[in-house]
Amino acid sequence: ATGSAGGANLVPKTLVLSQSPGSYTASNNANFGLAYVYAGGGGGGAGGNHPMQGGGEGGVGGEGGMGVFGFPISGGESHNYTIGGGGSGGNTNGPITNGNAGASGQASTLTNIGTANGGSGGPRQGGPASDGAVGTAPGASFADATADAKKIYSGGVPYGSGGTGGSRMNPGGAGTVGDHGALMIYENTGE
Repeated sequence: ATGSAGGANLVPKTLVLSQSPGSYTASNNANFGLAYVYAGGGGGGAGGNHPMQGGGEGGVGGEGGMGVFGFPISGGESHNYTIGGGGSGGNTNGPITNGNAGASGQASTLTNIGTANGGSGGPRQGGPASDGAVGTAPGASFADATADAKKIYSGGVPYGSGGTGGSRMNPGGAGTVGDHGALMIYENTGE
């Protein structure tokens, strides 16, 4: 059976994984959209660079924010988007010195609809209990930046994961890059 006006089933319209900016244009018969916006994760912090493995491990980068945004649309309406990259990992600075914190992930935005903010970079030599702050998604109908929630809404892929912290050793290990964000848009054009 065909859905009533505004009540048709949601079907996938757009999946964006590239960090190149672009534009989404609504289908002619759509009047409601649902966007899943994932920000970039923070880079992992560098581990301690001390003899005899005396330094601490670097902190894990914060998970990029994830938000679900529902919005009314008109057929042919366009919205620009940007997809946030992951933050770079912290690097080491040589023997018997502290490494650097990881960089924050970048925000992902669907213009005039919603934004998810990137996770903070992992601190240098922070240890497992000192991770980067998780990103947010202000104004979202639903927001949860945990890896498990992201997997549920993305088919098992936790977009915007934080980078791992560097190991403690001589020399100290560098943190890894955070994962990039993503954008998925559904429209009520199904039967």
